Amino acid sequence: MLLGQDTFFEDADIFFKKYVRNGLVDYSAIQAQPESLEQLARSISDYELNERSANYKKAFWINTYNILTIHKIIQYYPTTSPLQIKNFFEGPDRRANGKDYSLNQIEQLHLLEVEENPDLHFVLVCAAIDCPKLLRGAYFPETVDEQITAQVKAVLNDPKFVKIERSETLILLSEIFRWYHEDFNKGDSSIRKYINNYRRVPLPKDYKIKFYDYDWSLNDVKNTRIIPFRASALLAPGVTEVKIFNSLYTQTTNDGFDHPNSRGSFFSSFTQVLYGWKNNLNIGFDFVYKSNVTNDFAGASPFKTLQFQKSWTYQTFDCNSQGVNISDLSGCRLDAVPDRRDTLHHADGGSMQTHQDIGLSHFGPKIKFSPIKKWSNLSLQQTLYIPIQKAVDGSTVSFTQLFYDKPIGTKSQLFVEGSLWMIVQPDFRPFPFIKAFYSYFPTKKWTVYGMAANLVEYGAGMKYFILPQLEIELLYTYYLPWEAVMQDRRAMTFNFGIRYQG
Repeated sequence: MLLGQDTFFEDADIFFKKYVRNGLVDYSAIQAQPESLEQLARSISDYELNERSANYKKAFWINTYNILTIHKIIQYYPTTSPLQIKNFFEGPDRRANGKDYSLNQIEQLHLLEVEENPDLHFVLVCAAIDCPKLLRGAYFPETVDEQITAQVKAVLNDPKFVKIERSETLILLSEIFRWYHEDFNKGDSSIRKYINNYRRVPLPKDYKIKFYDYDWSLNDVKNTRIIPFRASALLAPGVTEVKIFNSLYTQTTNDGFDHPNSRGSFFSSFTQVLYGWKNNLNIGFDFVYKSNVTNDFAGASPFKTLQFQKSWTYQTFDCNSQGVNISDLSGCRLDAVPDRRDTLHHADGGSMQTHQDIGLSHFGPKIKFSPIKKWSNLSLQQTLYIPIQKAVDGSTVSFTQLFYDKPIGTKSQLFVEGSLWMIVQPDFRPFPFIKAFYSYFPTKKWTVYGMAANLVEYGAGMKYFILPQLEIELLYTYYLPWEAVMQDRRAMTFNFGIRYQG
């Protein structure tokens, strides 16, 4: 056995996991450190298959095709398409198993002609953006059939690969189905029947099928097309999403005086991780960090919560009646102004105490799935928030979210969320919410949107892709002073989020 052959599959697995993100390849990172790719190419060149099993050979040739495709791109990188490289698929300049092959020969002689299995079209990746996504890992002899099936399911349930235009009663398919139509139309099978064997939601019977133009742009992480975020969409198996969403809610209330004089500001930072575990199931967790300031002066800044001071408490005074600038908080402390005793009081007569708590408050395991297979744009997410520091927030909370979104043409989208925020300990209190968002996409990188919630909260926000996998978000909302809901509160929120998916 030659050097590297005993660890070929493990080395290939490490390589793909390091350089493949969300089905795309980080070619510039490989070019900067090409040693692992060159080692794999050397191992492949004189690999001894001998009397290996059929599954062993199949796994070897699938990995070989994908590795040598990347290897050829690197030899000409930077490039924007495999078609810019002369005879990219036909040139017999790839060496494997002691012989020289073209990429097309590897595909035909060692895979398609051996099994005549159309599933193989979705695991061989031709370095173009419209190819099926590249698996983030190697195919192994012991599990190759299961891996192929899982990959086909992921590809054929990807709305960016199989596109359904309901407004036009049209199904748009990759040209792979046209180029290899004989592979998919065999016996009593057809393209539609083949796809439905793997779909969670079958293709509509009365929709026409057309083929969209194949995009031969390089499947480089730098060149990926930007797809607007869909909250209802499940992550594909192996994909991870990390989101940090920071929300500052602030309100003033009227406590015993004729004007609002007390401010409460509540900052929550959610670090959210979601992982595509199976085709119809995502799992993950949240960590929640809080900084809350209560019974502060109405003139105080709501951003005091972002000072993240340790817990403190002091009496507050009606400084305005003493001729002190209400924004000068130093003049409102008992220890700073001992001769001023006009402490603010609640309506019940109790003296107000300004108080701040900070710290990691909750850990929240969660799952996300599609409850109705026919509706791919509907999903359910359940999170259970378990208190970490009861001094910060000792409530145990169940958070159920139902997501639904619907494209409106090619430039806009409607998203609706029905949610139930329910405190289950130490007492039982449910808080239902209905939110609606209308998004408009002026460019591939920008999203602007408006939102409404429970008839009293309205806001506007924007999202921007810094990188194809990295998006930031800003949102401001204002609560209408509807007495039936808000009573004597006047509230608003400031929000900032950042999301990474890969």
